[in-house]
Amino acid sequence: MTVSCDNLLDTGGETEPPIDWEDGHGIAEAEDGHLSGEEIENWKKSARELAIRTVRAEDSTRTDIPDELVSMYYNGLIHVVNSGTEKAREVTEVYGIEARPEFMHGEVLVFPDTVAADSWLGAWRAGETETGRESVDELTAKYNLNLSSFSEKSEQPYASAKLTTDDLLNIPAVAVKFEGIEEISMSEPNFLAGDGNNISTEIRDTHVNFRYELKWGDCPAKCINTHYWEFNVTSEGSVQFLGEGGDDIP
Repeated sequence: MTVSCDNLLDTGGETEPPIDWEDGHGIAEAEDGHLSGEEIENWKKSARELAIRTVRAEDSTRTDIPDELVSMYYNGLIHVVNSGTEKAREVTEVYGIEARPEFMHGEVLVFPDTVAADSWLGAWRAGETETGRESVDELTAKYNLNLSSFSEKSEQPYASAKLTTDDLLNIPAVAVKFEGIEEISMSEPNFLAGDGNNISTEIRDTHVNFRYELKWGDCPAKCINTHYWEFNVTSEGSVQFLGEGGDDIP
C-alpha cells in the first residue's frame, strides 16, 4: 500500500543554493547541542555509511572518504531530527531508523597463501603488523592499518588476518590493493549478514533526498516487508516531508 502526503515545510519560495560538496557547498550546519553524545555518535555513524556508499557508487577505486561528504550527510540527518514534525519523530525517535552498513567500517580481511607467504608470515603469527614484506607494509602504513587478529589451520592453504584502522576508508577498494600482492589469495571487507532498517540517499541539484526504510519479516535472510518515508533537505537546511509508502506497518 502506498500513502502520499502533501505536508511540506515552507521554504519561503526562495531559490536554494546548489549542492556541490566537493566544492565546499553541502548542507548548512545543523545544531546538535541538544543531542546526547550517544545520539550524535549514532548519527555520525549513519553519515559515514552514507558517505561510503556515495564514494563507492561514484568511483569504486577511490579509497578515501571526504570529510565534506560526511558532514553534508550528518547535517542533513540532524536537520530532519530538528524539524520536529510528527513524521520526522517517527523515523528518528519511534523507530530509530539509521543507515545500515554492509560491512564493518575500518576492517579488512586478508587471506595470505601460507606457503608463498611463509617468509614473512612469522610477523603476523607473532601479532606484529610490520612484516618486512615491502608491498604489504606499504599498504598497512598508507592506510594506518594494524593487525587485529591472525589465524591459520593446517588443513587450509591460506591463513586469515584481520587488519583494522580508525580511519574512514572505502574498505572494498583497500581490499583490492591487497589482492594485487602475489602471496595474497584473497582480501575482502568484513561483511555483515542479514537485513534491516536503513536510510538511502540521492544527491540532487539543491537538496539531498533521504529515504528512511522500516523493514520486517525474516530479516536474517532478507526482509520481506518495507515501509518508507521520504524527506528532502535543502542546502540551507530546510526540510520537506514528501510522503510515505510501502507495506502497512503491523
